[in-house]
Amino acid sequence: IFGWRAKYIRQFGHLTFLNLNYELGERSKLRFAYNKTIARPSFRELAPFASFAVDGGFVFVGNPDLERTTVDNVDLRWEMYPGSGEIFSVSTFYKHFTNPIERTFNPEAQNTELTLRNVDAATLIGTELEVRKNLGFITEAMSDFSLGANFSYVYSRTDIDAEELALIRANDADAKSYREMYGQSPYVVNALLSYKNEAGTNANV
Repeated sequence: IFGWRAKYIRQFGHLTFLNLNYELGERSKLRFAYNKTIARPSFRELAPFASFAVDGGFVFVGNPDLERTTVDNVDLRWEMYPGSGEIFSVSTFYKHFTNPIERTFNPEAQNTELTLRNVDAATLIGTELEVRKNLGFITEAMSDFSLGANFSYVYSRTDIDAEELALIRANDADAKSYREMYGQSPYVVNALLSYKNEAGTNANV
């Protein structure tokens, strides 16, 4: 398909996924992927009993009426392989959530109480930079070591629950109807030091 090679095109019910690879050369590749996934609420999110939310200092009550979330995922990734076991890549990704589960204050509770509700939609877009380099270029004695790292920046936006938004706008009529997704960090950083020798020993930190 215009130079793309389709690796997988499958459909399980409504959960479709598609992977395409484009060979730019012997050491570089362009990848495109689309898939639809689901996220089901956990037992604690569904259970209608009160517990103490240590992270916020409020009472938390689950919601047995929660529905599952469907997610459309799109990824575009460029990869380059400078040497054996090495990689440098840049990628961008987009996710659209239908019925995402968001934490919200319960406007009907007498005391401050947190709960969860499905909102209409949420959007997430981000970019990632990844690198993995063999350390043998420093000295031959370090040729069994590799250093890897990745950095992601993520922007997310979700609707505010209608009942909570009504309370917010009672004090601020111009308040926005959206905010960042609950629990979504705007930055993610990972690093890895790896050791692997010809005898088969493999260790990671």
